[in-house]
Amino acid sequence: MSKIFILPKTSIELNRIRLKHPKNHQIECDYYCDNEQFYELNMRKNSYHSWFMNDCLIQDGNVYIITPIDPLFLMIPIIGSMDKQQSSNNYCSLMDIMADQNLDSTSIDLINKIFNDKLLKCIADVKSFESELFIRFNRERTMKWRIYNQQLCGR
Repeated sequence: MSKIFILPKTSIELNRIRLKHPKNHQIECDYYCDNEQFYELNMRKNSYHSWFMNDCLIQDGNVYIITPIDPLFLMIPIIGSMDKQQSSNNYCSLMDIMADQNLDSTSIDLINKIFNDKLLKCIADVKSFESELFIRFNRERTMKWRIYNQQLCGR
């Protein structure tokens, strides 16, 4: 069955990553990632619509839109859960945190390419040792970052 997708122009090859949804921390959602950006799959339901594509009629009238998402929104529940499991003074390696999420090695490699110390410093305390990142969730930084993003969206 054919479906209609709207993709960003820059996305050449997207890889699927399954992570917990940042809102409810329970449901696993599919996110897509290239080497620089995360994308979220959104569906616009059109129950009584169809599409004409070339000489074909596509009965599924839904539109699937892949939109960019700030990857830090996806990391907050992951890093925050590590904060609850351990003493808040402990640093954890990013590799260990990703391994606890039951991700495959391809997904972990993609995440490591995107998340650098500069990006993670918005929501966590970060230390680097022998090219490996160690992080500790920082609620104060996270709240400042969320307020800043809220103000940007309000403009």
